[in-house]
Amino acid sequence: MKVFIGDNTHIDFKEPILMTLEQREKFVYFLKNEMFEQSIIFVEKTSDFRKERLGDKFFSEEWSPEEYILLTNLNKSTYDVAQSMGRTWLSINMKRGNEIYSFKLKLKSKNLDYDDFDNLSKDKKLEIIKEWMAEKGISEKTRTIMEEIKKQNNWQHNIKEMKDALGIVYQKLTPKPEEQNFKKAVRELKKTNEYKEFIKANYDY
Repeated sequence: MKVFIGDNTHIDFKEPILMTLEQREKFVYFLKNEMFEQSIIFVEKTSDFRKERLGDKFFSEEWSPEEYILLTNLNKSTYDVAQSMGRTWLSINMKRGNEIYSFKLKLKSKNLDYDDFDNLSKDKKLEIIKEWMAEKGISEKTRTIMEEIKKQNNWQHNIKEMKDALGIVYQKLTPKPEEQNFKKAVRELKKTNEYKEFIKANYDY
């Protein structure tokens, strides 16, 4: 068994490690209870092991919703968050610099502040985080169109049926809309909980 120690004390194994069930349970328990925050440790079966290892090339890992909950907890220092995640101080500092303002706007849109968010249940926090993560890739132009569409009465039904009236009303709100952004806004609105709940209540039998 060979253990690699990379930059900023990143740790990796040269190859997958064969463990008995007892060894695996002890290893996972150690990670969850001795090393990192329990909520960010996930165990799942796979037959496809990654080939990248420290020393091969730079590679990064996507941030999970659970990690974003820790990242946006401003009661914890950057150092403490880095320790609990097993990520570098620099990565946490940069991520907070890039994301916190956007997250504040998301909370404001729901009439919440950080204290309100901290007092929510984990499930509710995850719901808001996942919604925010999905919205981050949406341009301001598309987001504006989405808000205009949502101002219409019965907008969920209009989107479901794609009524001609939807485009007519929209053009009155914003002259000469860009068709691509408009279609993108409709697609994004169909992903929202508001739309999904409307479909479930009115069309799922």
